[in-house]
Amino acid sequence: MPVVLVALLVVAAVAVVGAGRTLDRVRADTAVQAVGQGEPGCVNAAVFTGPDGVERSVDVTVYKASCLDRDPGDPVTVYYDAGDPSVTAPSQAWWWTLLPTLVALAMGAFLVRSAVRHVAGARGHR
Repeated sequence: MPVVLVALLVVAAVAVVGAGRTLDRVRADTAVQAVGQGEPGCVNAAVFTGPDGVERSVDVTVYKASCLDRDPGDPVTVYYDAGDPSVTAPSQAWWWTLLPTLVALAMGAFLVRSAVRHVAGARGHR
């Protein structure tokens, strides 16, 4: 039973992080040209100054890669929330961050169902 609880905690953490990233990408509705940072041929962050005058950095690494194939100083389009510029995202592609959230929720439901059946089965043997 402790293994199921640990698994539930891990699945819950994945679901919360995925949901947060999805929400940020949905809220980030304003495109801005940022300046790429990193090494030649490998940009992993982009920096821009928001409307509030604060300089912000956005992680622009992509799936299966640790960086973009660009040079430092190249323009990179990133997004921020016009109502709250502290919410930033490298793109508006929210479905890729929603996918692990949905998978984690499905796994959580399966684990809860398994735990409930285990407890019911243990009570039935008494």
